[in-house]
Amino acid sequence: MSLLNYFKRRTDSRQTIAGLTVEQLPSSAETGLSNDVTSKINECLAAVPVSKRTTYTPAQRAIIGRYASEHGNKACLDKYGSEYPKLCQASVIRMKRSYDEMVDKQGGVVNEVQGPKRGRPSLLPQNLVDDLERWLVKLREAGGTVNSHIVNSALFGIISGKPEYTQYLKFEPTRGWRNALYKRLNLTRRRATTSRPPVSVAAYKETMIRYHHNICSVVKTHAIPDELIFTFDQTPSKYMEVSKNTMARKNSTRVAVTGSDDKRAITLTVGATLSGDILPYQMIYTGKTPRCLPDKALLPDGFSLSFNPSHWSNEVETKRLLTEIINPYVQATKLRLGKPSSQKSLLLWDDFKGHGTAEVRQLASSLNIVIVEIPKNFTHLASPLDLTVNKSLKSFEQKEFSTYFSSSLAELVVNNPTMDIADAKVDTRLSKLKPLHARAISKSYGFFKTEEGRKIIINGWKGAGILRAIQECRNPSVD
Repeated sequence: MSLLNYFKRRTDSRQTIAGLTVEQLPSSAETGLSNDVTSKINECLAAVPVSKRTTYTPAQRAIIGRYASEHGNKACLDKYGSEYPKLCQASVIRMKRSYDEMVDKQGGVVNEVQGPKRGRPSLLPQNLVDDLERWLVKLREAGGTVNSHIVNSALFGIISGKPEYTQYLKFEPTRGWRNALYKRLNLTRRRATTSRPPVSVAAYKETMIRYHHNICSVVKTHAIPDELIFTFDQTPSKYMEVSKNTMARKNSTRVAVTGSDDKRAITLTVGATLSGDILPYQMIYTGKTPRCLPDKALLPDGFSLSFNPSHWSNEVETKRLLTEIINPYVQATKLRLGKPSSQKSLLLWDDFKGHGTAEVRQLASSLNIVIVEIPKNFTHLASPLDLTVNKSLKSFEQKEFSTYFSSSLAELVVNNPTMDIADAKVDTRLSKLKPLHARAISKSYGFFKTEEGRKIIINGWKGAGILRAIQECRNPSVD
């Protein structure tokens, strides 16, 4: 008869750092390890973790150090021991020594005593780090964006502008280095929220099924090849493209970003095909005369440049898009593929008012273009360009502005050696930003023509589910 009928087996209910009790950890029979090895593992996991090191603020260090200096170390321990349970004599001695040194140096009453610096020493000279930190603090106080691009640009701008720092031009700022910088400045990453209305799962599925059905119906009826299936999307393109994410003070209730409300922009219309080709851009500027346009030499051939008082797209600009960009591409592609002039092509775009006028639809029909509208409030889910291309485009604009930012900062430092780095301000007049913006747009267009750029375009079609839907309608056996 088993004794377990009369006695309960003893269990080890100690919690472990693995989140389980010792009893719940894998046994020797389950792991194939010996009992001794299993016992050692269990003991190590059940060991009480080392408690977090106690830290003291500069004000607390000053209070403890002052009392120890006036009344002695033992009296200080007796007075503050209950308030700070982990306060030891060695810590009191260090705080007293630091306090006395500050009194001898400054004189009078000292209200703050900085603790000893911890961690590895900086790879950069302290003066350079101080300049960078002071500039970033001023930038953030003025509402500027602080992110990796800005930190790197400011750092190398200061290095390039001061001859004594040129030996650090090969320094590579890592993520860990930037995180340590943010921690010293008490900065944390803050994200912007979206204003798009929420979409339920049921509404999403129903709308996307209908959307894909409309596309597949047109493609199958007219036997449209991938090269003649294209989409266009209008996006505002700012001269000062700044990130909506920034490093800001922890627990700050309001995070203002200078430049985020800058209205100086153009309307950029981007198009791409299902085969991964990028089409020339349409760029609409604000102005009343051709003088508002940038130098055409800065942009690739085939781009459509226009202007109006508001830089917004409308019926006239939409008709110009059809005649100056879409139709030349369609005719050249039909000729290359050996298709007749009557071959239909498919155009996907949103339900913008300028797209749905009678004249626009009549013009598209005369060009043998069939239009399928992207569902309302679904462009961020159903537009291939919104899913991948636009994000990459904004990234090029941000990088170009960061490069200009860095070079301008370096030039300011070189030309004004005695100027406080915190007072440096970058020129953001349109005469400076417009050519810079044009170069960024040109670089993005060249990138989307590369193999990597084509993959980003095709990934947008995949993300919208259009590529798979068309493949299944052409070949029903596709999984």
